Amino acid sequence: MPRNGKQIYAERLDLVLKAFTVKTLNWNGRYDRFENVPMEIEPFQKPHPPLWYGAHSPASAERAARKGLNMVTNDMPASARAIIARYREVWDETQKSAAPPKMGIVRFIVVADTDAKALTIARRAYLRWCASFTYLSEMNGTLPDSPLRVESSMH
Repeated sequence: MPRNGKQIYAERLDLVLKAFTVKTLNWNGRYDRFENVPMEIEPFQKPHPPLWYGAHSPASAERAARKGLNMVTNDMPASARAIIARYREVWDETQKSAAPPKMGIVRFIVVADTDAKALTIARRAYLRWCASFTYLSEMNGTLPDSPLRVESSMH
């Protein structure tokens, strides 16, 4: 991720959230500028459809809670526990009248007739997923802050 990647992401999230609530988008941000962009399709759900925020740290979970977004993580159990705890804590502080949030944990599950067949399928699928997940980061000479970097055990 570029040095200012988190700031760009945060600004663009605000941009997307605003775009859901206006008929014409005007935006003069640090990274993007738009003027008189017609927002042709109005969301049915108000202020926007339910959104899911991928959290990989207590800080990112806090951002999701403060924005009132659902949260999902694919971190390992010990990290996920801290992420979910911070999300709940901030949600309770900032979203008092809101409906309870939805939280998810991503896990890869492969079912086959035998463990060996499942592992054969999983290895091929996981390697493809991992290559897709890390593509842009690797293209830019970095690795994503990802919890599921277990590809060495899948080879």
